Amino acid sequence: MNASAPGADAGGRWAGLQARADDLSRELYRLRESSSDEGERMRVEDTLNSLRALRSALEPKKPEPKVPDQAQASSLLENFSKPEKSGVRLVFLPPADKGK
Repeated sequence: MNASAPGADAGGRWAGLQARADDLSRELYRLRESSSDEGERMRVEDTLNSLRALRSALEPKKPEPKVPDQAQASSLLENFSKPEKSGVRLVFLPPADKGK
């Protein structure tokens, strides 16, 4: 019996699963390219698509960007409009010399 805490070796197991999925993908690509007929090629392609969808579903999700509520948005806009508060410095460019 393994005395380690649950999930302690999850990273190793996950890496092993990823390696096996990579091997399976390579084999499926090989099968697709060597298929003798269109029906077999389509079945292999369906399997490849299923494997891609599974891998995509298992990837860690990126957190959704936080959308500021109305009060936060108003405060941000107010501070942005005051360069001394927001840290934004205005840069004035000289007018382009159109006479040349």
